[in-house]
Amino acid sequence: MTPAENPFAAAKEGMDLKAKGDLAGAEAKFRSALAADPNLSLAHWGLAWILLDQGKKSGDKAKIEEGIKEMKAFKAAVAAEQAVAKERLKQADEALRRLGVKTSSVTRTRPARRHVRHRRVARTAPCPCGSNLAGREGTIMTYTLVPD
Repeated sequence: MTPAENPFAAAKEGMDLKAKGDLAGAEAKFRSALAADPNLSLAHWGLAWILLDQGKKSGDKAKIEEGIKEMKAFKAAVAAEQAVAKERLKQADEALRRLGVKTSSVTRTRPARRHVRHRRVARTAPCPCGSNLAGREGTIMTYTLVPD
């Protein structure tokens, strides 16, 4: 099967080649997958990783710049995929609602927000876990779950 017929399969082959250490072969697979589907996030990510790694090792600023460009393209492709997925979830929920099926809120795409507060404290006694940090300064973090 050619990359034009199945660009995702070509990107997957690129990932396999990257894992085996064949970076030149992987780069070729990612580029052919992107030629067939310019919005394929997996191919953008793989190509960006390879270019950044090669640029870092050789000091080639052009490769690093191209890798940064590919990473930005990866972020844009993922954002587009998330928007499509969110719309499909809404459509599925609407179809189930019309059929009278009750569903939980599966369209939620982000976790509950957390507030984190850091305090510097001077420990005056050993920690309950048994470590002896008495007299040392440390950080205590407290988390509070904030419902949407």
